[in-house]
Amino acid sequence: MEPYLTKPEFNIVEIPKGIITQVANWFLGPGSRKERLDKADVNMIYVGTGVKDSYNTVVEALQGGSPLFDTLAYFAITEGEKPVITTVPNCPADNTQDLLEVAQCLFVLYFYLMTRGAPPDNDKNEVGTDIPGFLYKYMGLKEAPIIYMRKLASFNLIKVSHEWIKDVDLTILGPPALSRLSLGVAGYRWMAVIGFMTPEKTLTIEQRNAWDAIANFVHRGLFWDIQSVTRSALVTLKLHSINAVAAYLLFVALEHDTLVKLHKEKFIPVVPEEPSRIPSLANITDDVFNEYNDHVFPPGLWTKVEAQIKKDIDTAVGEVTAIKGG
Repeated sequence: MEPYLTKPEFNIVEIPKGIITQVANWFLGPGSRKERLDKADVNMIYVGTGVKDSYNTVVEALQGGSPLFDTLAYFAITEGEKPVITTVPNCPADNTQDLLEVAQCLFVLYFYLMTRGAPPDNDKNEVGTDIPGFLYKYMGLKEAPIIYMRKLASFNLIKVSHEWIKDVDLTILGPPALSRLSLGVAGYRWMAVIGFMTPEKTLTIEQRNAWDAIANFVHRGLFWDIQSVTRSALVTLKLHSINAVAAYLLFVALEHDTLVKLHKEKFIPVVPEEPSRIPSLANITDDVFNEYNDHVFPPGLWTKVEAQIKKDIDTAVGEVTAIKGG
């Protein structure tokens, strides 16, 4: 090679694909979340005197005055990185937090997640907002929902993943709670009622086929695939208009007085009106629902819940005949 021919340096760096992939897998998860819980968000307190260096159990932390979700985050943080526990001087001699009150606050959160698909929002649900009727009448809870959330966490609970609701043992809930939850599961607010009513008006063939498909689906049970907290983006795309369809079917199938009664008893969110644009019913068939099988209520429990639902609707609107069982 001639001495004047030397390989030039271009100062180009090639980053191996594997390194980019590894780092992307570390960063994309946290970066994709609009809301996330940081260590700095966690506040642990001790209502008493002196210094509390650490908590050893969840119950100890709750009785010390720390909120439930702050406590759970505290135990999830690596030793040596846990937040300092702040002492809050107490006036009463008894510095323990009422664990039953914590349990009731958690039920309020669970009720919201199951029926509305999200916790009460710190920014929108201000003090003074009425609590849902079921929690007021059945549980006797009278404060604004956000008050209960503040007793559960010092931070906004939208920062926490709430897919834990899938693993709750529903058999521990009382029949009234099961019945109310089943008819109000987020994602089913309009569909569920169709499963327990017969049309009072004459429907077209297409309307009746869509009605029967939804009714059959409801009688199979309720599914986590549809529930708002746990549904996938694919289901959202596929069934994004299903509640509009169900509201339309109730409007064309039931008398106005019946709809008013259903709304009064909170079986439907509002009294449906004639839509400006009639939703397409062509794709509402049994086939579109057959792929779902992740039950909210185990089949055996759902059978019992169905009977309670029908009883509640019968009481609300009078002569009602469930499609299932005639």
